[in-house]
Amino acid sequence: MSCSLCELKTILHVYDDSDPRWIIIDCMTCLLPMAVWRGTPLHVMEVSSKDYYEMEEALKKTALDLLGTEDFYIDKVQNQIQDHLHWHARPNDWKIPKIEAPIFVSTNDKHEMCLKVFCELFEKFFKSQKLNILGYTPPSEKLSDNFVFHSMGEQQAACEWSTGLIDFFSLLKDDIFIYGTEDVAFIKHTFFNVVNDLIKMMKDDPSIGRINLVDCCEGDEGGLENSPHYKVKFVKDIKICSLYEQTPESPYKITTQFSIWNKAFFLKYLKKSQTPWEFETRGSQEAASDKEYKVLMTYGKHFPVSKKEAFKAGKWENQSSWYNFLPTSLQTEIEKWNRKGKHTIEYIR
Repeated sequence: MSCSLCELKTILHVYDDSDPRWIIIDCMTCLLPMAVWRGTPLHVMEVSSKDYYEMEEALKKTALDLLGTEDFYIDKVQNQIQDHLHWHARPNDWKIPKIEAPIFVSTNDKHEMCLKVFCELFEKFFKSQKLNILGYTPPSEKLSDNFVFHSMGEQQAACEWSTGLIDFFSLLKDDIFIYGTEDVAFIKHTFFNVVNDLIKMMKDDPSIGRINLVDCCEGDEGGLENSPHYKVKFVKDIKICSLYEQTPESPYKITTQFSIWNKAFFLKYLKKSQTPWEFETRGSQEAASDKEYKVLMTYGKHFPVSKKEAFKAGKWENQSSWYNFLPTSLQTEIEKWNRKGKHTIEYIR
């Protein structure tokens, strides 16, 4: 079993940098010790058996120190990142972390193609996590076993977008959940441990109404601190990014971007017979004076969840960022849909 969750663009911790042939660091997502070949020759097919053995022994030593047990095994992977070897030391009972709050996405009947893209990339970048889909008519094709479809009744107009959501979330037993809309495309692996840390933070602090998980400044220059859409103050650095709190002057405290929500805060500003835009704009106006709840934002080189806006007003966006992650069969289906179906769609949620 190979870990395809790793990204080496940033190193969180260096455990052993003593040998020029390899470095032992954190796996970016599972946070387990990982050895990465960096010596000469670079091509893994030319690495000698002696080098293989010595790198493995160094990783075992680090793993023993960190895990405190010999009850682990070595995942041996080659290729993936610039043809490097990257080996993991995993406890024998290790599994991909499960996100510790339910995940919901809402959709509508005319966005079935958009939902297909969303689901395909969710499976790729959320690795075995469960997804709850809130819609109207069930999709025409069978969903993955990791997906559960919840019908909110007959398709409604955009002005009734909020009504079915209120009915559903009012009955939800969970006080904390993740919610977003289906018009985004995921582009990198999700940092499950970071998401779980933020979920725990919210569970421990009932004054947190929402934590934004994605890049809220996508396409904007200047970053979060200089954004015209948000006014924030720095809170602290976390594992992969920084955490900020929106100030009372911030224009957008309510959004459909992927976020961890406190259910009470969500339902406080989601009113019947609203469009998603009314939820964001009117809700933000009302939330500006809210002294009971605070809104936190993640920002930095990495985000807990990485996405691009993918669909707007019946048109695809940012396809260069996500299209090539799709299987050929879905690409073909999209191209056919673009030619024959897309122009007939009126944009509704």
